[in-house]
Amino acid sequence: MRLDGLVILAVERLEQVTGFGDPLLDLDSIDELRGEVEHVRRALVDGCLRLGELLLVAGRFDESLRCAERSRVASPYSERAHRLAIACHLQRHDHSGLETALRSTRALLDELDVEPEDATKMLVRRAGVRLGGGEGVGALSGFGARP
Repeated sequence: MRLDGLVILAVERLEQVTGFGDPLLDLDSIDELRGEVEHVRRALVDGCLRLGELLLVAGRFDESLRCAERSRVASPYSERAHRLAIACHLQRHDHSGLETALRSTRALLDELDVEPEDATKMLVRRAGVRLGGGEGVGALSGFGARP
């Protein structure tokens, strides 16, 4: 199967799980299956993120961004999903989207009271260069070390 076919299948499946009708919803009510249902959901998000990363490398930035956004909806506390969104906006040269993704990521890290992963810090530095103001500009503020 070609990559295009895999993209369509993965996105359609994730759409079902992230708001367009959850096929696992009925199974949530069965206590014995909750762990398995959560495992399937995580696997779908992980697969979508992997696909998004492959699409990003292949230069298909819009499709990669769709995977990032779907993953952030399905798993809002995934730093990896937020990082993919930042990378997509960097590649698309979308300053507004980049600033929004940076603010969203900063809010996530603040809410969890955690430091960004090294890969996230690297992207934030690249975003600072792209936005023309270094790490202290607008949405980038607060990505430094915690006191």
